[in-house]
This record gives sequence, C-alpha cells and structure tokens, in this order.
Amino acid sequence: MSLSRLVGLGLLVAPASLMAQEAQESHECVVSQLEEGLTWPEGTEITDIDINVDPIFGDPDSGAFPWLYHLANTLHISTRDSVVERDLLFKEGDKLDPLRLQETERLLRSRRYYSQAKVTLDENCADGAKVNVDVHDVWTLEPHVEFDKSGTESTYGYGFEETNLFGFGKTLLFSKYSNDQREGHLIKYHDPNTGFYRSTLTLLAADNDDGHAYSGSLIKPFESLESTWSAGLNGYDVRQQRYLYDASIEYDRFGESDNFAEGFIGWRLGDVVDNSVTRLFVGASFRNQFYYPLGITQYDTSVPEHQHGTTYWAELQWLKHDYKEMVNLEAMNRIEDINFGLVSNFRLGFYKAQTGSVDTGVRAQGGLSKYFQLSDNQFIQASLSSTGLFDGGTLYDAATAGRIAYFHKQKIAGENAQFFAEYKEASLVRPFGHHYLELGPTQGARGYEARYQTGEHRQVITLEERWYGQHEWFSLFYLGAALFYDAAHVWGDSPVDLSQEGWLHSAGFGFRIMTNRLGGREGGGVSVLHIDFAGPVGPDRPVDSGQVLVTVKQGF
Repeated sequence: MSLSRLVGLGLLVAPASLMAQEAQESHECVVSQLEEGLTWPEGTEITDIDINVDPIFGDPDSGAFPWLYHLANTLHISTRDSVVERDLLFKEGDKLDPLRLQETERLLRSRRYYSQAKVTLDENCADGAKVNVDVHDVWTLEPHVEFDKSGTESTYGYGFEETNLFGFGKTLLFSKYSNDQREGHLIKYHDPNTGFYRSTLTLLAADNDDGHAYSGSLIKPFESLESTWSAGLNGYDVRQQRYLYDASIEYDRFGESDNFAEGFIGWRLGDVVDNSVTRLFVGASFRNQFYYPLGITQYDTSVPEHQHGTTYWAELQWLKHDYKEMVNLEAMNRIEDINFGLVSNFRLGFYKAQTGSVDTGVRAQGGLSKYFQLSDNQFIQASLSSTGLFDGGTLYDAATAGRIAYFHKQKIAGENAQFFAEYKEASLVRPFGHHYLELGPTQGARGYEARYQTGEHRQVITLEERWYGQHEWFSLFYLGAALFYDAAHVWGDSPVDLSQEGWLHSAGFGFRIMTNRLGGREGGGVSVLHIDFAGPVGPDRPVDSGQVLVTVKQGF
C-alpha cells in the first residue's frame, strides 16, 4: 500500500463491399472500434504490427509543471517493444481475429506499467491488415513509502519498488515495515511474462522479528479463451506469531508454522462456443499447519490442533467473456474491463490426513461471479464462493462468502456521481487454526478500531454516495469524495469471549485520490488512496469518537 503510487481496443469492421469501395478511393481503410454484428473479409491476414510506447506525459509543455513532466519523460526508461510484443496474442501472418485483439488489449491494460492500452486496425484492405498497438507508460521507480492507519492499527514502511525494471516489465521490491503485530523486511521479484510459455513467476522472502515468510509460484495461465492448456506450481513457508483479540485488545497469542505446496495442470474441453469455454484442472495440494504455545501464552486451550494432510482434486471451470469498457464503476477515471458473462468453478477432492481432526474426507469448493446491467446507468455485481471438508457427515474447515453490490451512475450538478450499496456475508464452520472472522475498519466498520469483533459469521452493509472529480490536478491526480454509512457485526463461536457484541454502526466522509501517472496493481486494477473520517453511531461503546483512516485500496 504505497502512497507514492497515487501521486480502441478498436476494430470497426465494415461490410466487405463498403471496405472494397473505401480501398479503391483511398487505399487505406481506417478502423477505430470493434462493433458486434459487423463482418470483415474472411481470411484477412495481419501483414504488419506497429508498436508505439507513449511517454508518461504526452504533452509535457502543458500543465503546471512542464519542467517536472520533461524530467520524468527523460529519466524514465521506456517499456521495450519486445516486452509489448511478448504479450500480443497474435503475430504477423495470423488470420485477423477480433476476439484476439480484444483479449490482447485487456491483457495489456492489466499490466501495472501501463496506464492505457489500445489495439486498433489501421488497414484492413485487399493486401491485408495493419494492427497498431499503443501503450502509455507510467512512472515505475517509486520510493516505497507505506503508511496505513485504521483506528489504533498503524502500518509504516519504507524501501523502493521498480515495476518495470530496465524497461523489461519485471518488478523488484525492497521494503522494511512495521505494524502492531510484527516488523521486518522483504524482497520480492515478479515477472508477469517470463517468455517461457507466457508463464508468470513470483518470488518473495521476508525476515520478521517473529519468524519468516517465503513464497514462490510459476504459473502458465490460460491467457485467452483459445488457450488449450495451463499448469502451475506454487507454495509458501510461513512461521509467525498469531494473535487473538477482544474489542481491539490483545487477548492471547500462539506460534504458527504453515507450509503449503500445490501443483496442477489444466485443459480446455472442446471448442470455444459463443465466447464460452469449459476447462478441466487436476492437481494435488499439501498443507502442514503446526501450532505451539509461547512463553507468554495465557491459556493453552487457545493453541489450535495440528493439521497435516494432502488433497488430490479435480476442478471444472465454466466461463463466458462478455466484456464492456466502463468508467467510474468500481474505479475512478480509468477504463475498467467488466465481464458481464458468468464465471464459475467447482472443485472436488479427496483429503488424506497424516494428523489432525480428520483422517480422510472429501473437500468441495465452488464459486460463481457475474455482473448484471439493469439499465444504461444501473448495474449489479453478485458473487458467491464456498469451500469445506466433509468427514462422516460432519463439516470441517468450511468457509462461505457472498457479495451483492448495486451501482447507480448519476449526474449531480453536471459532475459524475454514483450511489453505491453493498451487502456482504461470510460464514465459517469448525475452522482450522483459529482462523476466525474479524471486524474492524478494513472489513466494513470504519468508525471502530481494528479487530473489534471476532467470530464465525459476519454481515456488512455499506451505503455510499460517491463523487468522481473529472479534473486532473497538475496533470498528476484526480480527486474524488464519498459520504458513507456502515452497519456490520460478527457473531458465533470464537476462541475469545467477546465483550462487545451486536451491530456496529458508523458514518463519515472521505476523499479519494488516484493517478494515471504511476503504476497500477499486480494482475490489474488501480490503486486509490482513501482518506476517511468516521465515527461510531448508536449505543456508547469503549471506542474513540472519531477514526482517521488512511489506506490504499483497489478501486473507489
């Protein structure tokens, strides 16, 4: 969460006869946007690909600080053409496929070292098609200054992060950090496309005062609907202290050692039909969770039982691509690629334990996610996910989470605005490792301190009136604002007897700051700085009357 980080696909295909007429008149067919239902000459071949990398500031002489804009353009190492080319899902000699162009544009927009990406067809005539690929660079070498404050919980850190190392698209991060639970330092390397089967490589190592954390993954993804296979390896080794809280006050702690490893391979089943695809994955997951008392542990009963086992699983995934380019839905003044198609998956596995509560069992996991468009300015997003381990009719280590969000885009006094309403619910059943749900400002109770409630069930209701500023201040950032009301509570079994139960109500206002001149988030999305002022509403509770929350989130 870095404060410093916040400082068309186009293919218009005309009928073949019209294209021939235009070719005769100008020998150049200019096409700017893909429109569903139109056609193009069958078998048109891509004869040329032109890659253009735009600087951070396209017109450095405009704006308040031209010297700063020129300096940024001069010092920044531009993304190399080879990096852009490696992400293209087409090449010269391929038959023109508008879906591949669309998917390429979305893939490029997900890269954190671009603020914009556009794939357009410049020529589509008798001699073939010329494709233009335009990306817009951002400033990627950033001092990694972290400061998050949520009630009594504060996090700070410093270091640096380069998200486009020497223009090759790699990320290198060094950071030292401290929060209310631990302090330490870490190094991270991330490559979104190694060039080896378009695989993604991530490595992380952290040394903390209470242990360590190491993780790594090498994933060959399904980069497009047409992709036929995927595979991956990932794992982590974490050793740390775990804390239990009541009303934001530490109640107890214990030690945790958690080791995980997983490997999988996936295949596309059948052809792509109506932008829909079915995929099959098979894999194996190993996990060893060991817990131990500390010298300061107050109650030995708070130390969870050791869990050690392997799951052999198979998963079916069904998804449909129905993407639309949106602005000011879940982010601010940035193109958002929203999929209105259904995304779903179901996994079934056999679990064999070495130690723990379960000897053998069946682990099931599934999820659904979809956006709905009610009108030109009203949208709903709904998602549901669930996982659990069944042994002899008893459910263990189960987790269910659901969300439904309503977006109503508005114009207030000529400015872009939105009414936003969200309901979220989560539930656990016999969770391993005392991984109970928490409730505080980051989970939807902005007027309260971190970890104010813990338990097995959580409900959160959020209402917001949002304002999206359209002016880019100093050619650097956009400013937005929000009025909000939260209602949330956690209940059910917990390793700690709660002293503060019932619904927590809070209200307040906040500011949102976002920039298109700095990098986005890993895997897509944009960072938005939230500065919120919130207070509790309702019955008196042992909590400060006002909270100042400074956080960086993905979206508004």
